[in-house]
Amino acid sequence: MEIKELADSAMRLVRGTPEEGRARSYWYPHIVMAVSDDHGYMGKNMATMSGSAEALMNGEDEEYMDEARAPHPLLKAAQKNLVDLASGEVRKREDAKRAAAKREREYAKQAARAANPKKPTLDQIWQRVEHAISNYFPDGDPTDYLNPNTRRDLELDALVEILNKKRFITCHSYVQPEITYIMRVADKYNFTVNTFTHILEGYKVADKMKKHGSNASTFSDWWNYKMEVVDAMPYNATIMSKVGLNVAINSDDAEMARRLNQEAAKSIKYGGMSEEDALKMVTLNPAKMLHLDNRLGSIKAGKDADVVLWNNNPLSVYAKPEKVIIDGATYFDIEKDKQLRASIAAERNRITQKMLNAKAGGAATVKPEAKRPRLFHCNSEGDLTEEVGGFKEKGLS
Repeated sequence: MEIKELADSAMRLVRGTPEEGRARSYWYPHIVMAVSDDHGYMGKNMATMSGSAEALMNGEDEEYMDEARAPHPLLKAAQKNLVDLASGEVRKREDAKRAAAKREREYAKQAARAANPKKPTLDQIWQRVEHAISNYFPDGDPTDYLNPNTRRDLELDALVEILNKKRFITCHSYVQPEITYIMRVADKYNFTVNTFTHILEGYKVADKMKKHGSNASTFSDWWNYKMEVVDAMPYNATIMSKVGLNVAINSDDAEMARRLNQEAAKSIKYGGMSEEDALKMVTLNPAKMLHLDNRLGSIKAGKDADVVLWNNNPLSVYAKPEKVIIDGATYFDIEKDKQLRASIAAERNRITQKMLNAKAGGAATVKPEAKRPRLFHCNSEGDLTEEVGGFKEKGLS
């Protein structure tokens, strides 16, 4: 039965038709709930309501008949609500209620904002960070620290080494405000942030970094993996290089860190960097950041003999290392590696055959036990020399 028909039925009941006293007691709450609380209720319970109305009109509900055969008190309200529902008035009332509730919520928000202090802006937050960092540098007579009666402070020891340019800062960074504010602190106390690492928004403040005297060690093209890096882009390294910064490519990932030559090559693709400058970003430039370029980073008489020989352009994904020489000693040779691989394959075959012979002779199958060297972290526990099986060891591994 449609809404209009239900409304007509209610109207006939109110006018005093013979069926007026046969309303089922549970039908009226259905109607009133449908039109006064949520008009969506009508659609969900239409089948029940229609059946009740038809039973009422057909005189099938004698057991629920009012003895006085008088209209139920809710009937007139139900009749009006049903008529309003059929004409769309209920929806208008519900929309008005929602609009009023929304206004109330807005008034509550405005009152809360008026009662509470205004939230700080991002710039104000970074100013507070600058202030917090500055607090590490105590005011007063610096000669007090040289007094033998002054208690030694290891944090101040580190700060003194920074101020005396004996300890060089590598500063984790992402966005330009934090980069700017730490440089302000450094300028205030006359020291230099040696290297900004990650520095994914370095291209925004490259001129300031150049003036300050910092280096930049960045990712090649990582971006958008968290809020701080949404403005990162693969042109970053090239832009900073063109400004005149000493730029290197780094990675937090152990696997990617093995292939930084290929990461550096991305600046050729995206930024048009020369091959020589790209290769420097993973050789000479990092050595300069470490203040070890007098020993490392390039092939030159008098430097450490740390050399890799490639069979192709080292910036190519097809390049393979043929020799790795560290301090003049060969640690890897591709021809020797081929011999070792053949030896390992022969040993594997020998062990496999021994296992097959043992099984054919009736020996029981033994489950292998994993043995691996333990990787230690700052919160690891146990003997530093131990090797462990499985994952039974304490701490991280």
